[in-house]
This record gives sequence, C-alpha cells and structure tokens, in this order.
Amino acid sequence: MLKIVTDSSCDLPEEIVRRHDITVVPLRVNFGADTYHDGVDLSPREFQRLLLTREELPTTSQPPPRDFELACRPLLEQGHQVLIVTISSGLSGTYISAAMAAETLGPDVVVVDSLLASVGVGILAVKAARAAEAGGTLAEVAEYVRRHRMEMRIFFTPDTVENIVRGGRMNIFARSAAAIPDLKLILTRSSAGTIQILERVRGRNRALDRVADLVGEDPPKDWSREIVGISHVYCLSEAEMLASEISYRYRPGEVFVREMGSTIGTHAGRGGIVVAR
Repeated sequence: MLKIVTDSSCDLPEEIVRRHDITVVPLRVNFGADTYHDGVDLSPREFQRLLLTREELPTTSQPPPRDFELACRPLLEQGHQVLIVTISSGLSGTYISAAMAAETLGPDVVVVDSLLASVGVGILAVKAARAAEAGGTLAEVAEYVRRHRMEMRIFFTPDTVENIVRGGRMNIFARSAAAIPDLKLILTRSSAGTIQILERVRGRNRALDRVADLVGEDPPKDWSREIVGISHVYCLSEAEMLASEISYRYRPGEVFVREMGSTIGTHAGRGGIVVAR
C-alpha cells in the first residue's frame, strides 16, 4: 500500500493525521541558541508564548535527509511505497533534503514539491492519502499531486509583514506598502511557489472578508468533497469567524481550524492567518 509522508509545515490537526495515517517529519525552529523540533518539543501554543516573550525573532531550517530516511524506512520494511509531499522549494530547502533521502532509499520513494505552505501542504497531503486509500499507485498519486497542486487556492493575510520581510520571504516593498495606516495585504503563492502580493485592502475585517470571497472563486465541481483549512497565530476568534463564514457561504465537506505551527508561524507573526482549499 502507498503511504504519505509530509513535513511539519503542513499544519494539519492531529486527528486528520491519524485518520489518514500520514507521517509528519518535523522542521527545526531556532530561538537564539535554542533549537526545537516543530510539533515535537515545540507545540504551537508554546511557540506563540516564545514569540511574545523572546526578543529575537526565530529562524527555521529544514530537516536533514536522515530525518526523512528514518521516517520512510519502517514503512518500506512493512512493504509499503512512500510518497513525500513537502513545503514549497521556493520557501524552504526541505524538498532538497527529502529528494536526497529518496535517492538513498530507492525507487519506492517519490518526492513531490507542493509549491505550497501551511494548510495548503496539509490539504494536498490529505488528498494524496485519499487517492492512495482509493487504490492509486505511487506513480498515479504522484502525478495527481503534481497536477492538483496548481489548482489549490491559498491565501495569507498577516497582521504585520515584519516577520516575513525579516525572514527573507518577501521583499522590502511589502514593508513599505504595509506602512500605510490600516492597509492590510492579502498574499498568495506564485507559480514558482514563492510569496507574492495579491491585493491590498483597508482594515483587518475587510481583509478577512475578502479572503472569504477569494476562497469561493473558481469553485470546485462538488463543494461537499472539498477541504478548507485555516491556520492562525494567536487569533483564534478571527480564524473561527472566518471558518463560520466560509462554511455558511460554500458548505464544504470539511473545514478545520488549527493553531499555526512554528515553521510557518515564524514568518507569519502574531495575527497571521492562512486559508487554503
């Protein structure tokens, strides 16, 4: 049987990870000299506490190839094949680490660059798991993921762009644009899997309402089979209100809200919200 492996940028709720038997490899988060494994010894709640109490901004780093090898070998020994779905190579070196591991492990391990981040990666991994559960082969599911990744819709609205600019994921233009009072940015991914500005709107509430609009554009054939994921950094009430609005408007099959893990939360900053479907 085909098994799915992803990385901790996926921001999937633990219940969904268990339901689809997805293996999650942690990325690294550094606060000064202290290094943590995302989701293992640094929970989203503890990460948010550190964001508020530590003066320095955290940094992130990809797992070494050995971490992917350790995650995949038991699956291979059980007779499974493995598809690894990683965070965008435009944002992290994680894809390269996974690809290096796959070269060592052999042809029963294939790696696909999601060109996405946060819940976008997570939803793509779930869709891959569903396809595998339906009997898809390694080659079939890998091709499905490569095709479907460009159909995914993902939007990110930060309360401030300071973290993302300082982390090198957005150019200085974003900072100058966001310096205008009450101007909020709505970001999305480029075709290369990097971050780009999609729209500028006035006010936080308007930004969130506009994200709800964007989620419904280019609608799927069947909303009842659609998953919408929302991750947030220390703004649960806003994330839940957005989830309720999306549920009311579109009636997707599943909507989940999760505290953003430290991998993406490092760059999103407090008040950051990511929505994907």
